[in-house]
Amino acid sequence: MIELFEQIGILVVGGLAGLIAHESVHYGCGRLFGGSPFVSKQTFYIPEQIDFETPRQMTDRQVRIAGGGVVVFPILLLVGVWIGSIPVIAVGAGGSGISMYDTLAAYHPQQWKRFTAGESISRADFEAQGTAE
Repeated sequence: MIELFEQIGILVVGGLAGLIAHESVHYGCGRLFGGSPFVSKQTFYIPEQIDFETPRQMTDRQVRIAGGGVVVFPILLLVGVWIGSIPVIAVGAGGSGISMYDTLAAYHPQQWKRFTAGESISRADFEAQGTAE
């Protein structure tokens, strides 16, 4: 019975560590690349959303790294399953929540910059980008 509680504890702590690490990737990359990140939403001191005061200071590649860099967590989850490590599985699972904003940054950095700066974006913006490429 104690072994069960230990495993549950490892899953909870690892999951929380994964959540924090996910947002830390956004924050760290944003800080490194000059986007002036800040925690805009948190619950019980756990960051849930990172926003950027100066998103236009970042290049498209930097935006892709800051937003898409969190794909490391699903990979970590798969590695954890492969090697059979519950702590690695927990951290990977905790950080694996890839949001719409993460995907937008990874695939459409120009629209992410506009959206993050408070401008509205529409389908026409994406269609215009598709014809320009």
